[in-house]
Amino acid sequence: MKNIKDFTVNNDDLKKMSITDFYKDQEIFITGGSGFIGKALIEKLLRSFPNFKKMFILLRSKKDKTADERLQELLDNSIFQRARDEQPESFKKIHAIAGDCRELGLSISSEDLKRIENVTIIFHSAANVR
Repeated sequence: MKNIKDFTVNNDDLKKMSITDFYKDQEIFITGGSGFIGKALIEKLLRSFPNFKKMFILLRSKKDKTADERLQELLDNSIFQRARDEQPESFKKIHAIAGDCRELGLSISSEDLKRIENVTIIFHSAANVR
């Protein structure tokens, strides 16, 4: 178990760090990636900070589609065309995590929990739209 202090950055270090350096080699976890805000966030990260290590998008299975199928459908959206043209290699670093924000523990499998154990940046943009 990691301590929160393991993830804190000295304020003086932050003053010297560029935002590009901040994202360099980081693992990012995003909820709500299929929504309007989530898509805009993912696009911005892909285009502006392609030096991230991995990006995990929490997606629930829906309409007989798996999380991986939904991720591919999401990334095929036209909002990502510029990122595909400018940073095509970044798309290989994006992975679906099957889960549901409405469930305890996000319904993430133990296998997927291992995959995300090195995440250092979390964006929570999910919403209950029902």
